[in-house]
Amino acid sequence: MSTCQDYVHREISVAPGKFDAFPESSGLYFDPVGWQSDRWRYSAKLRRLADQVRRLMQESLTPSQREAVIMYFLEGKTQRQIAERLGISQQAVSAHLFGKMRRGRRVGGAIRALRRACGM
Repeated sequence: MSTCQDYVHREISVAPGKFDAFPESSGLYFDPVGWQSDRWRYSAKLRRLADQVRRLMQESLTPSQREAVIMYFLEGKTQRQIAERLGISQQAVSAHLFGKMRRGRRVGGAIRALRRACGM
């Protein structure tokens, strides 16, 4: 996780080649060199990428997982804060986000579902 001014950035790995299916004209790609001089175009590409992530979340996650992911990764809430807001236990929030151990294997969880949707 890195911070830039007041923004917090978290990353989810994507399998190499997963986004290769999208043509360059889709606007998902950008050249970071000189992006500040072309901020509008850069912002438009980020919006398109955000739209793709939203689509993956809509298709891959349950409503409660989506809510937990948005609060945790986008709003920077702690699991405890999310639990209080949703009226569930912190353990349930953790299971929504990261899954739980069952017979020695981690199952479920929004992050696992998103990784699977991204081909990881």
